[in-house]
Amino acid sequence: MSIVRGLVSESYRVFQLLYAHSRFHRTSPPSTHHFSNPSSHATLEPPVIMPLELHPLVEADLEAYDEIMKEAFSGEIFNLMYPSAYTTADRGHYLAKSLRQWRKHPDTIKKMKVVDTDLPDTDPLHKIIGVADWNFYPRVRSPEELKAADEEGKDDGFAPNANVAFMEHFFGLLGESKKRILGGKPYVYLHILVTHPKHHRRGVGKMQLQWGIEQAEKLGLPVYLESSPMGRPLYERVGFETLDWLDFDAKKWGLDHDLPHALMLRPAKGGQK
Repeated sequence: MSIVRGLVSESYRVFQLLYAHSRFHRTSPPSTHHFSNPSSHATLEPPVIMPLELHPLVEADLEAYDEIMKEAFSGEIFNLMYPSAYTTADRGHYLAKSLRQWRKHPDTIKKMKVVDTDLPDTDPLHKIIGVADWNFYPRVRSPEELKAADEEGKDDGFAPNANVAFMEHFFGLLGESKKRILGGKPYVYLHILVTHPKHHRRGVGKMQLQWGIEQAEKLGLPVYLESSPMGRPLYERVGFETLDWLDFDAKKWGLDHDLPHALMLRPAKGGQK
């Protein structure tokens, strides 16, 4: 909405909490057909055609993928992650890590994009206006497998300007919460969901979310995510339930207010017969 990231990885899971989950947008109103009295001539308005299309992301899109996240994300947690700046070196580290993991685990990582076909062919972001990263775990995993996945995440290290202490703490809480709720059970994880700021309220997030839910239902799997309070009601509308809240004390990191994060699960439905 990937392998299990290491508890200390500076993975972009936080983006989902900061922004993406509050960007599950409304779709445009459906086209309406107006008919006159049967005895008169019928008139039909042309349908409203949305130029948005959902496709799998490809490797050539990764820089655009990262640029959309850079444009979209700002906020206190991201500033704690990169207190000085998110530089070209940081981006290079993330892209290299992301590509390695994607190539190594293609059956787990499913990256999706929404493109606006009305944008010019010269668009620097390949016409991409929204991205999502889904992780599929369709079978039970042993404690040894979970530990190995954590260690693999640690091997990637940190970007040059990362706040290592904060990332170890914050992502550690995320990982431990997910293990406590799901353990090694099969599930789908919405890792990233983000829309470019210039394309809000066009239904981009909803397109992405519908795709992931459909895939999960085909497999008969629950879907797990972490959400900001702003995004929480939107996820509840499509069947997500708040199981708990992340035990994160923002004041320990210099903030004067709380930054709550809901731990949400959409129960398994459907499934292959």
